[in-house]
Amino acid sequence: MDIAYSTEFKQVIDAEKAYDLFQSEVIKDKRAFECPNENCTAQFTCVNIDRPIQETKKSVHFRSNGIHIDNCHYGTKKTINSTTSNNTSDNNKNANIHILTERPKDYYTIKETSNINTNSNEEKNSIKREYQLNSNSKSPKKHYWIAPLVSTYLNAENNKTFLSKTYVKKGDLEIPFKNFFIEIKEQDFKGLSKYPRIYFGKAFFNTTNTDNVIEIKFATSFNLKGQNKKPAIRLNLNAVSEYKNYSYWKKRLEVAIQSNRPYLFFIYGVPNIETWDKKNEQIHYIRFKTKKLDYMDLRI
Repeated sequence: MDIAYSTEFKQVIDAEKAYDLFQSEVIKDKRAFECPNENCTAQFTCVNIDRPIQETKKSVHFRSNGIHIDNCHYGTKKTINSTTSNNTSDNNKNANIHILTERPKDYYTIKETSNINTNSNEEKNSIKREYQLNSNSKSPKKHYWIAPLVSTYLNAENNKTFLSKTYVKKGDLEIPFKNFFIEIKEQDFKGLSKYPRIYFGKAFFNTTNTDNVIEIKFATSFNLKGQNKKPAIRLNLNAVSEYKNYSYWKKRLEVAIQSNRPYLFFIYGVPNIETWDKKNEQIHYIRFKTKKLDYMDLRI
């Protein structure tokens, strides 16, 4: 199941947001969900909500544990993954568009009861009903971090039709998935887009001599003026410590460093050339820079 009503957050949310809220410690219980049907209270569990993404074979999703009311269509659907549904409609382009945008200011805010005299079930049913009405508009899917885009891409990696007909929208640009994800594999640096893309490849994670700065270095290269250069990013943890989900990310990075093994690493941005003068020689490096944890992801 891809959506459920959160009894803690008091909204109908998808598994992607449930995972984010749990890892940011806004919600605490992976079983505190129920059917999004306003007349049904069957309990749902959010599977894998408490595990790092890179340690799971299946993406986060909802599983129904309770008995649904008669004729509840959520009780007859097979459990599906919130990030792997590749069913798009050629008649509704909006269904094929994923928007990468900034988080709203109230993203982590728990909904308050509008009237203290209102029955809690009435309030809950009203929220469910409003969600169903809005969901029928088939509006583009909004994302505030790249992880769900990565999951969608990985699960459709061999589906060329899907990748060419599904788009990521950032600002005024709409880019097909097949062009938005760029695997680093010795391509000419000059030919890269000047606009941000999601670059990926196997990478190693290491500490540095500078406190709270780690280096993430790709195992594969770009070709820069005839030389293979492995791009890297030096991430200052102090610069991202204000993130709501910082503790979760710090644990993920510590696991990656201690494992001493490569992970599949994704970063949204533009690679840049840095120059270091060594005696009479100029040495060129390729670096990614980001201060947004939302623009990074890693998988096994």
